[in-house]
This record gives sequence, C-alpha cells and structure tokens, in this order.
Amino acid sequence: MIFGYLASRHVWRAFFGINRRLNQLLTSDIIRLTIDLRDISHAEIVELFDNCSYDSDCRWQTGLVSAAHTICFENEFDYDLLFNRWIIKTTDWLLSSLRVIYVLPGAILSIWSLFNAIQFQTLLESQLRCPHLVFKDSYYTYMNTLAVMIRDRVSHPTMILEVTKGHDDQSWKRRNDLYDEIEYQLCWIHTVRLTLSLQHSSELILLLMPEALPLLEHLIVTIEQPQKNLLSKQGQSPARFELCEQDLRRTNANGTKLRSLVLRHIELEDLLVLLNSLNFSRLDTLTLVDVYDQSLDHLTAFQQSVSPSNLPALKRHQFQYLFRFPAKYEQEWIRRFRNYGWPFENASSHVDEHLELIDDYYSLIDIQSVLLVYSVPVYLLKQMRTVHNCELFTH
Repeated sequence: MIFGYLASRHVWRAFFGINRRLNQLLTSDIIRLTIDLRDISHAEIVELFDNCSYDSDCRWQTGLVSAAHTICFENEFDYDLLFNRWIIKTTDWLLSSLRVIYVLPGAILSIWSLFNAIQFQTLLESQLRCPHLVFKDSYYTYMNTLAVMIRDRVSHPTMILEVTKGHDDQSWKRRNDLYDEIEYQLCWIHTVRLTLSLQHSSELILLLMPEALPLLEHLIVTIEQPQKNLLSKQGQSPARFELCEQDLRRTNANGTKLRSLVLRHIELEDLLVLLNSLNFSRLDTLTLVDVYDQSLDHLTAFQQSVSPSNLPALKRHQFQYLFRFPAKYEQEWIRRFRNYGWPFENASSHVDEHLELIDDYYSLIDIQSVLLVYSVPVYLLKQMRTVHNCELFTH
C-alpha cells in the first residue's frame, strides 16, 4: 500500500538494498517504477543522471534508472541529461526495464533527435512498448514528427500521439495533411494500439490499408479539420477531404482486425461511409465523440449502420456516443426519434450553449446553441476536449 503513495524514487531510495526480498519486489512487475521529471528539481535530476556515473556511492540512482519502467520528459533539459550526458557517457548501464517514454510539449522537439539517435536504436528500440508524445496542436511540429516516424518506420505495440488542442483552437485555414507531408508509405508492422490526429477524414484510408497497420486492434482518431463546408470557403474543394467509399472498399476488401474504435469530431456522413464500406466483424467497442451534422436526415441510416447485421460483435454496453446538431432540431428529434424511432434505450439529450470563435484575427466570439444527443450513463469525459455544461453529467 505504501508504494502507491510515494514517488518511485523515494520508494527505491527508502527500500532498495535492505534485503533480497525487497529488492526482488522493487524490480518485479508488481511495482512499475516511474521517473517523472515533472516533480523533480533540476538539482535532483543532475544528481540522478549526471553525477551517479562517477560516484561509487550512487548505487540507488544506478538501480532506479536501470529498473525504471516509465520516464517522463518535461523539457529539453531532461532529454539532454538522459541521452547526451548519461547514455553516451556510460556503457555499462542498460535501460533494460524501460517500456514507456512520455514526452510533454516542452520536450517534444527533442523527439526527432531521439528517433535518429544510435543510442536509442541500440538500447531502446527493441524493448520500448509505448512512446506517448504530447503536442500542443496538430500543426507543424506534430506533422513533422509524424512524417519522421513514418519515414523511419518507428513502430511499437502501443503508440500515442496526443494533441491537446485542435479543432477548438484554429481559424479553419487549410493545413497540410498526410497526403501532403508523407513521402513514404505508412508501415507500422508492430503497432496494436494507436492514438493520433488526422487533419481530414479522407486520411483514414491510409490507416486502414492492410499493409499499413497489419496488427492494429485498437484505434483512437481525432479529425482536426472536419468541417468541409468551412474549408470550401477557403477555396478548397470539399471532395478533396471526403471519405470515398470506392477507395475504402478497394484498399480493405477483407475487413479490419479492429476490436475497439474511438472517433472524435467527424461528420456523420463520413462516419456512415466508413461503417458501411468496411467489414468490422470483430469490432466490439465503439465510441463516437462530437459527431455532428447539419440536420437529422442521416440518423435513420446511422441506426442501420450500427445494427447487429452490420456490426455483429458490437456490445451494446460498450457503444457510447455524443452527437451535435443545430439546436433548432430539438423538437424534431423528440418527435421523430426519441419517442418512436431510436433503438438505443440509453439515450438522453439537451440544448447546450457554448462560446465559439468566429474570427481569430478580430477575436470575435459568438454564442452557439447546439442539440446534444448522447448515451447514458456518460463515460465519455476522458475522450472529450470540450467539456459541455454540467447538465450533460446529471443524467
């Protein structure tokens, strides 16, 4: 119990070396040690990484770093200490237990050097299980990092490319996508779980091609620029960003191995194309967050798309959704669907008001009313960027 209340370095320093049984417990899978550099002062970091290779009294630091399951980088200083001043200078220490690297936005620029470093390739690449990279937005740094990972085929069982701000923090201008940035074919042959952002729904085709992610079973995708009608106002053809049913069927005729799918901020029409074009015979968990449409006209087709005949493995208690429609359709929703034509018993709805940036240059803000239709109880909070008003969580 005590191990759950103390930082890993304090646990290790307090109990390492007392006896053999404690040493075995500290290095077992029961306790996964984490070096979280966010809550360590720079002086402690230097003591942990920089000085211990020259000090014979630093056995606890040596053991802790060697036994660490996860390391969290907060800034470029952390990266510099670990790789440039520790791994390069020491040849007898291996990060044999390291499985997860968690990189925050302040250190994200160093990740390019990390993937290209010989030290990473020789010491970590084969044993690493999960790089978790956090980006402030989905623009240049994110796209360049993604391009490097695709070019070098950086593939691990779990890969998380998390974007903290996307469609809620942009002026709807045309951004480069995978078709623009990627010069190499996507080939992540070891990846089973993947979390990432795409600029447009049309890029889903690249992920679902059989040779791209042959082992993929769990996918979380956020569409960062989903509203084709807004993009078309910038002089772009909406067809450029649409999912094409013919392309989907051609690239994935044998279906997918997906068991769970989370889609965030996708147009309902594109969602229907995706569900009706591919064979999701193994999909048992489906989470839809901020799926939107300008009318209720596609809801009948959606009900058929998630029916047992189309998604035979889908478990009803593992089907969660949050739709957004213009608030003017509230009464139509009640009349046509909630009272008579909605097959999912766990549904609720309400009208929500929120602030929306309509002109980034002049900082103009408008109050928008939307109709939210969602499953209850609500388990979607961890998947949501925009937390709607508290009424959503009272049902």
